[in-house]
Amino acid sequence: MASAAYSDLLKAADDEGLSLCPAGTYDVKVQKAEATTTAKGNKMFVLTYEVVTGPNAGRRVKTWMSITPDYPGLLKKWFREMAAMGLDRDYWAAEPADGKACADLTNRMCRIEVGVRKGRDGEDTEDIKKVMPPVGGAQPPAPSPLASPLVTPVPAMAGGPVADTNAPTLPPF
Repeated sequence: MASAAYSDLLKAADDEGLSLCPAGTYDVKVQKAEATTTAKGNKMFVLTYEVVTGPNAGRRVKTWMSITPDYPGLLKKWFREMAAMGLDRDYWAAEPADGKACADLTNRMCRIEVGVRKGRDGEDTEDIKKVMPPVGGAQPPAPSPLASPLVTPVPAMAGGPVADTNAPTLPPF
C-alpha cells in the first residue's frame, strides 16, 4: 500500500465532502461535468465546481442539475443557470450531444451561492442556492454545439501546381 501524508488524505476527503465548504458566494470554475440520468429517467448533469479565489481556493463543491420537464419553473432555473455558465438559449436550441455539452461546460467560470441544508442522512451538506455569471458579467460564448473540428485548408501555391519531375509519365489512352 502506498503511503501518504494524513494531511493530504484529509484534504482529499475535504474535497469530497468530509467537511463543508462554508456558506457564502464563491468564484468557481467547472472542474468536471458528467451527463447521466436520474432514477426517474430524466437527464441530469453532475458538475463539480472548484473554488478559485479566497481562503477556500481549491475546495470542490458538487451539484446535480436535473432537467425536470414536468416543472416549468425548474426548467427556467436550469436554463438560467446554464446561461450563467455561458451556455445560452441558442446553444441548447441547437440540440448539443451530452458529451459536447459536458466538454463545453468544463473550465467555464461562474459564481455560486452556497448554503447548508440537511441531507437525507440528517447530516449537513452543501446546497448550491444560485449559479450566477462570473464577476464582470457574462461568459464568452460557448463554441457552437454543431461545430466540427477545424480543418486547415492547404494554401494554394502561387502560379498554380508544381509538376513532379520524378513522377512516372503515363501513356495516353
